[in-house]
This record gives sequence, structure tokens and C-alpha cells, in this order.
Amino acid sequence: MVELRELECWLTAGQTARELECSVQWVRALLEAGRLRGCRTRLGWLVDPQSLELYRRERGGRHALDQGGYNNTK
Repeated sequence: MVELRELECWLTAGQTARELECSVQWVRALLEAGRLRGCRTRLGWLVDPQSLELYRRERGGRHALDQGGYNNTK
């Protein structure tokens, strides 16, 4: 279980989407598929920043759209 102190530095789904240059819906799909580590709260998803970095490294720097993400953030 995640401790409250740890969650203070986690990112929202919106922040994660901006980092990955993809949609919030794609971030939620990654979370639900277990590709990103996250915690669902009453206010929405929170994403472990270490999980985000691991996901980026696994993708080899490829853009989220290369993996099927839909970019509607711009």
C-alpha cells in the first residue's frame, strides 16, 4: 500500500499526459493496463513518477503517439 507521504510527489493524470504528450484517456488506459503504476483517488488518478520514467525508458524515447496514444493536449 502507498503511504500518504509518498503520494505528495506523484503526478496527476493531466500532468502525466503533458509529460508524455498524449491524452489523459491514454494515461488512464496505461494505468488500467498496468503499464504505469498509479493510485485511483476520489479526485482522479495519481501516477508514480518513477513508473513514468521507467515507462519512458522502456519506450526508448518514442513519442506516445507511436504506441497508440492520442494527442489532444495542444
